Amino acid sequence: MENNSLGSKIIQARIERNLSQRDLARLCDMTQTQICRLENGENKPHLKTLAKYDFFTQYHARYFY
Repeated sequence: MENNSLGSKIIQARIERNLSQRDLARLCDMTQTQICRLENGENKPHLKTLAKYDFFTQYHARYFY
């Protein structure tokens, strides 16, 4: 995975906030599997999901794109 890919940015934001995939999933009302698929590039998040990341990771949704 490229360092500037969406999945890499999601991982970086999560780790910088000291959140596990499970922690982030709970906060975003998702499953750990969904977070894993987003981080691996298997799925693309909806804007609503990025807004949740924005709130919990303190990164603006534009950071991810």
